[in-house]
Amino acid sequence: MFRSLLPLAACILSFGLGLGAPSAQEREAPASIAIKIEPRNAEGRLLINGVPTHRFGGPDDIDGGLTATTILWMVDGENSFVIEARPKGDDARTRVSLLRDGNEQPLFQQTIQGAGRLERKITANGLPRWGWVGAERWNGDARQLLAAVTALHTAYTKKDHARIEAMHKAMNDDFAKLLGPVSEGERAEERAFLAKAAVEPLGAELSAYPFFDNRLVMVARPDGSAPIRIKGQDGVSEHGHFWVRRGGQWQVVR
Repeated sequence: MFRSLLPLAACILSFGLGLGAPSAQEREAPASIAIKIEPRNAEGRLLINGVPTHRFGGPDDIDGGLTATTILWMVDGENSFVIEARPKGDDARTRVSLLRDGNEQPLFQQTIQGAGRLERKITANGLPRWGWVGAERWNGDARQLLAAVTALHTAYTKKDHARIEAMHKAMNDDFAKLLGPVSEGERAEERAFLAKAAVEPLGAELSAYPFFDNRLVMVARPDGSAPIRIKGQDGVSEHGHFWVRRGGQWQVVR
């Protein structure tokens, strides 16, 4: 499923968020917060609560940067944001900004020179219970999980839209808490995208990494990218990255 995150800007305003160790200005900031990462000759990743949620500066990035709404990874209480950067050329630098509504004066901004690590705390309350909160714990056996990844890849290859949506139920349930159920218009957009897209071969060397007390599991290629890659007119999209187990079945949650 390919639900857009653009409507989340309005939804975030209904939740209470605050920056850890804030200045007076930051304490008075409204709730809507996004993160913007602008690398120059650098690449790296963003981790939210220890989960590597985003990468930046890689070959598939159109402009090498990242602007992300973070609410779908945050939980009630203190949340840790970590940006790890490394150089891929001379004079490497990575500017990190926390933004109000994504397009105003930054609440916080700092630049990593060369290789480095930056951490910031954000406190939240009133957030939904995301799909991994009540999910079954993973016991470390990756066979059934990787079989689910293969099944999802096959569904994309065969353009089996019903199967794709069924395997994304955990994700759609989470998105529905902010955006409402998947609409017929969104389903039509996905069908139109897949009709013209090319599904790349499934990653051959996949590993599984547990988070949130083994209730959320990331499946990734050696470079950290998702196992399923689909090439469309506007670039490559990734799928099947984060999973939860519910009722004995693996489902995509992010």
